Amino acid sequence: IATTLYALAILGPQHRFETQAVALGPIEAGRLRGDLGLRGGGDPELDSAGLAALARDAAAQAQVVDGAVRVAPGAVIPFIDAEQPPEAAYNPAVAALNLNYNRVRLAWERKGARLEYALEAHAASYSPAVTSVALNLAPDDCGCPAFARADGPGETWRVREGALRGRGSVWLPVQAPEPYAAEVFRAAAAQAGMRFGAAQQAGGTGGGKDGAVIARHLSRPVIEMTADMLRYSTNLTAEALGRAASAARGAAVGDLAASAAAMNRWIADFAGFAAEDGFSLRNHSGLSADARVTPRRMAQVLAAAARGGDAALFHLLRDHAIDDADARAPKGATVRAKTGTLDFARGLAGYAVTPSGRRLAFAYFANDLDRRAATLAASGRAGRPAGARAWRNKAVRLERALLRGWLTRFD
Repeated sequence: IATTLYALAILGPQHRFETQAVALGPIEAGRLRGDLGLRGGGDPELDSAGLAALARDAAAQAQVVDGAVRVAPGAVIPFIDAEQPPEAAYNPAVAALNLNYNRVRLAWERKGARLEYALEAHAASYSPAVTSVALNLAPDDCGCPAFARADGPGETWRVREGALRGRGSVWLPVQAPEPYAAEVFRAAAAQAGMRFGAAQQAGGTGGGKDGAVIARHLSRPVIEMTADMLRYSTNLTAEALGRAASAARGAAVGDLAASAAAMNRWIADFAGFAAEDGFSLRNHSGLSADARVTPRRMAQVLAAAARGGDAALFHLLRDHAIDDADARAPKGATVRAKTGTLDFARGLAGYAVTPSGRRLAFAYFANDLDRRAATLAASGRAGRPAGARAWRNKAVRLERALLRGWLTRFD
């Protein structure tokens, strides 16, 4: 919610991110005398299909490239939260050039004793195989986790073979999105008829900062991104929007904590309370057990947004059911809210509209941080801790009961 308000206010609802193909040399009769640069603009939603469209447009300008693809250098944050499991696809890198939410899809199928698998830059209409992310299979008796990052150059996963049963697929986070995107862009350009004179070097970075733009790809407007971000809890979108807003204000964005600190200060000023007083996020997605926000402060932020006369946030939030099997919401009441969930932590914040039409800003947070710390210490980061699901169900029942009571009491 905070990142939505921040991005809409600073970037504007119609802001679009731009990804560019850049000629790093002169183009003579359709021949680029140099490398083809790829310059990211921070688009969190760029996928393989969008990158392929950019490659086709570039191929219309240069059919032959003497060099290779080079990605404009930029800061890459390898993950959002260091405490998450290594295979958590919701915890990818954050960079100027992002692709497929910085995830790669591992698909496999067992045919008798043989295992076939592929790593793909998967999108709805274009899913090329990739080699910039590699896979090593480990025997079942390795004593290793099902998924782990392997040591060595490049980005390599070590996967316990027994974890790949039958036929299936899983998303894995990408920590080095630049070579990943460079590989997909080059493959799409070649498919569009572009010929390259130089082999792609490992990494594929080091160029593209200067040069002439020969093709562009524009993202969706920020207002549309925020709607899906709130609905699907896309962490990369939140981090990209937050960093872009902080950068637009001249704040440091080299790490997520610095960018989030700039947002915390803006939110405090927006809602009328002292900075870092009951509102301290460590990143823009909320994916951190170190974030500290009180319900009072969150409710103040929501109330400030409503007082500002901008109804965008209310309409971006989704309807939220508060009925239970033995109790129903007051007739005519509605709730529009955003959830937030970690093991042994639950949050719900938004607006509740009473039967008479009165709009209430609310925030509900529940947690058992001691139990969370104890279970994580005992089980590491593998899977959901014992008791977490039952605890969440109790927290949800409590939040629903509170909301039903508020909708009646404050009508």
